[in-house]
Amino acid sequence: MASDPDPNIEHRKLTVLALLLKPVEYGMIGMVVIAVLWSAQKLQVLPKTFKGFGVEVEIPQDQAEVIQESFKRIDMLEADVSKLRTDLANVAKSAVTFGGSAEVSAQAISEVAQDTLVAAPLSLEKKSATTGVGYVWIGTFSPEGNWLESSVAAGEALKNLPHPNDLSATQQTMRIDTNLRDAAPQDNATYFSQTKRLGFVPAGTIIDVTSKPLWYKRSGVSQIWAEVKTSYKPL
Repeated sequence: MASDPDPNIEHRKLTVLALLLKPVEYGMIGMVVIAVLWSAQKLQVLPKTFKGFGVEVEIPQDQAEVIQESFKRIDMLEADVSKLRTDLANVAKSAVTFGGSAEVSAQAISEVAQDTLVAAPLSLEKKSATTGVGYVWIGTFSPEGNWLESSVAAGEALKNLPHPNDLSATQQTMRIDTNLRDAAPQDNATYFSQTKRLGFVPAGTIIDVTSKPLWYKRSGVSQIWAEVKTSYKPL
């Protein structure tokens, strides 16, 4: 005569089965999250709720804003890295042209980077702006007498930017986030690395150039700096 199944044994079987299914469930949730982020990056749109694989994922508004901001900063970083590679290639080419080595020194690399930000840290962006006086990098001026790049102009606008010596007592609009220093850079290998950073001047800020700009010969070109009065986000 067959006996009835032991309920304790059946319960243990169900418990073991549930435990075995947990990794599958978590894996499906992980797949959904990955699909959400991948879709958001491709479409540049982050959905508030995503349903798939029998799982529903809801992304809070504050977290969605952080993720969208991260995508934006990644794009900006990629663009900056691409520009840096081009600049480094030009430095190496110049070194060979003038009889140097194709190996780029650490000093040469540091001279390529201007005192600007790829993207201002969120911790600084959230701070209230203040007004003060400091020094900012204005741009790179060639031996031929033209602007190569600038924190206050780009593209065709570079042609309309006054000569460095004519910038004093003018107002300019920052094109990119740029560091504000408490003192002028040193005319040696340390450059601006030894000066204190007060904060950054956000793109779109109007600055008053309060003195005649300073010239620094770096890698065959001139880096132009100026004392300015401006609104900025402090550290």
